Amino acid sequence: MRPPIDVARFAGAWRWLVASNSVFLGAELALLLGIDPIEGRAGVKPERIAQSIHPDDRAPYVEAVERASFYGGDISLSYRVMSSEALHRIEIAGSCVRAGRGGRPLEYLGGAHVWEQPDEHPLAMAADHLLNAAQLVRGAGEKSLSLFIDMALMEMATRLASREKIPPKPCPRISVVR
Repeated sequence: MRPPIDVARFAGAWRWLVASNSVFLGAELALLLGIDPIEGRAGVKPERIAQSIHPDDRAPYVEAVERASFYGGDISLSYRVMSSEALHRIEIAGSCVRAGRGGRPLEYLGGAHVWEQPDEHPLAMAADHLLNAAQLVRGAGEKSLSLFIDMALMEMATRLASREKIPPKPCPRISVVR
């Protein structure tokens, strides 16, 4: 299910020179990818961008880059990027605008949109991964590791709750009737 259109915004343009394997990024797009805007403007390798992508989305990105660098055509990708403040879904689209001999791609131009997902904090994602790890560790019978994971989960829950400013539940009053 796609979020409403009003949570999407243009994040910047990009240009990929295939022969030099350099991707040039607009300032905002570079920042979203955790890349210094000056470095993004000077050009980065696609592998550098892959480092910023959520591990679960990295393989499709690498595959698309490899395919596009050899066959050309259009690029359309969606992947998640985690910053220190939030999780973002970035959608990029681009087309091969210049080809060399035999139709091999030389240059791509494209743009990127970011879908804000303020309810998915990086700590919440980390907690999901820790929950999966807890199941595996408990299945392996590792009690001491299980305790460490439980402590990390408690700390994450505390920090997420304080971030959301959830008021503490009131303590019930106990009356003694004689």
